[in-house]
Amino acid sequence: MNRFVAVSVVAGMVMGPAILMAEETPKAGHGHKAGVEHKAAGEHKPAALLQDLVLTGKITQEEKKTPDGARTYTVYVLTTTDGKTVRLPPPKADSTIKLEDYLNVDVKVTARGHEATGSGKTVARVAEIVNIEKVAAEALAPATVAK
Repeated sequence: MNRFVAVSVVAGMVMGPAILMAEETPKAGHGHKAGVEHKAAGEHKPAALLQDLVLTGKITQEEKKTPDGARTYTVYVLTTTDGKTVRLPPPKADSTIKLEDYLNVDVKVTARGHEATGSGKTVARVAEIVNIEKVAAEALAPATVAK
């Protein structure tokens, strides 16, 4: 009996770490498809590459509520000359740009962001505002991606 216990303990000490270190693979039928590689936890889709964007139109200000309705916050939106709306991010803390100085006037916004096409329409997403300047209405042109 003592010999059986000693052999079991030794086997557990040898096999235990090997079992714990073995790589676990998802099995088909448990939310995973067989033969399909899945992302590890915490792994994200790569971010879109930022491009230089030049957008023209008018900036407006909107008040929005948080989903729980507890507080209100301000959102700035650029309505481009071709009728699209682009939400503008708040300027960086060290920026001299004040979006409220450009409300309801014709502007040219130079920004970093990307354009995505889906469901037959193109959407511009602005990540960072580089510059804003007021322009005459005749100088306005549709939004473009700088090449």
